[in-house]
Parts: sequence; C-alpha cells; structure tokens
Amino acid sequence: MVRKGNKSHCKGDALIIRYADDFVCAFRYRKDAIKFFKVLPKRLDKFDLSVAPEKTGLVRFSRFHPSRRRRIIFLGFETYRTRDKKGMVRVMQRTHARSCKEAADASGIG
Repeated sequence: MVRKGNKSHCKGDALIIRYADDFVCAFRYRKDAIKFFKVLPKRLDKFDLSVAPEKTGLVRFSRFHPSRRRRIIFLGFETYRTRDKKGMVRVMQRTHARSCKEAADASGIG
C-alpha cells in the first residue's frame, strides 16, 4: 500500500510504503524526516508497539547524491541510486544479499 501526500505538518511531500507491519517513509525535506523520526516511537507506544532499532534509520536517498552506500532494504530487496553507462541517475533494485543467504540456508542449497 502506498500513500502519497503533503500533510499539514510537513513542508514538502511525504510518501509511506507499507506492507503488513513493515513500512518505509520518504520525505522531501530532511527536517520533516527528523521530526517524524523523533515522534514515531512515542506514537507507536500508544498502540503498544515499538521500533526495531536495527531496521530503523535515516537515509539520504537523493537523485543528487547517488550511491550504493545510501540504500534502503525493505522486504528483502535493496534499493539504491546509481549512474548508468550513459551517466544518468537510475533507481536500481536487487535482492538483498542476506535475504539470498537465508533463503539458500533454508532450502539446503549451498
């Protein structure tokens, strides 16, 4: 499920991608992301939920700063920005290495 919008408390656009109990939030402006990041644990606590620290963080995912180091891992896929052979910035996706290893271990391959 994808929700796009500009909430009244955000200066720029916001995007939430959700699948079951996992989600990724994207914000146009860093200040909006930081504000959301600070409020999220308090809001989840109201529903007796918590944030998984190993899966939570702020990542700059900008077309102006493409890098494989700046990547988002969500639902077993790694999403990152890089330049193609023509020098154009592209969003790329691949299966996350840990997900591949876990799948191989579970199936008895390798």
